[in-house]
Amino acid sequence: MRYLGGKTKLANRIAQAILDHTPRRERYVEPFVGAGSVLMAVHGHFSEYLASDIHPDLIMLYHKIQEDGIDWMPDWVSREEWERLKNQPPSALRGLVGFGGSYGGRWFEGYARRRRGDDSSNTTGEAKRSFAKQMDSIMATEFSCLSYDEVDVRPGDVVYCDPPYAGRKGYSGTEEFDHDRFWKTAEEWSRTADVFVSEYEAPPGWKEIASIEHQVTMMIKGKSMVRDRLFTRLGDEAGSDHRDQIP
Repeated sequence: MRYLGGKTKLANRIAQAILDHTPRRERYVEPFVGAGSVLMAVHGHFSEYLASDIHPDLIMLYHKIQEDGIDWMPDWVSREEWERLKNQPPSALRGLVGFGGSYGGRWFEGYARRRRGDDSSNTTGEAKRSFAKQMDSIMATEFSCLSYDEVDVRPGDVVYCDPPYAGRKGYSGTEEFDHDRFWKTAEEWSRTADVFVSEYEAPPGWKEIASIEHQVTMMIKGKSMVRDRLFTRLGDEAGSDHRDQIP
């Protein structure tokens, strides 16, 4: 089963839970930046922002926005252009269309229309308007195309991870995600940094600090309610007994 959609509707609540449990406000690091919703929500609270993702088109898109703004982005693309870009080399435009112009934000997994049967109402324009709202946070961030295990996490960093969830499909065309390896890496980071992970479940030793119920759209069964959870390994002195139950 795979669920569609990112953290757009949850971003403010995730950001607040992170801020409630982090006294340090120096470097903020996101190794799975995706659509950047949580990055935007924490903007203004830290002195430095680093974000990365393994998907080259996505990072090219962020770099293009930093250099040229959003005026170059089309308000919509035809199905023919969508199909053509699917097989082109990585580019900022392909990043915009592959995510922003596809159903549920899934990488080229179905041409997305705003209105049923109308190929002139592709959702690329909605992605453009979303990036317009994120300009301040995008301009303040250093973006890199890296695997999470290549990210330079330093002592004192605040790290937020939104990895592919166990049981859910990752990006099309990428290798299967090794969840055990990720959790071991996150545990290593947590020895000197404040690490937060969004998932449905976590290994022993991770503490749940927020639980957020929300509605998602599934490819086959339509809409369903799920509960996203935010985990950390902060010590007891940081308030491990505090739990935010967010409806």
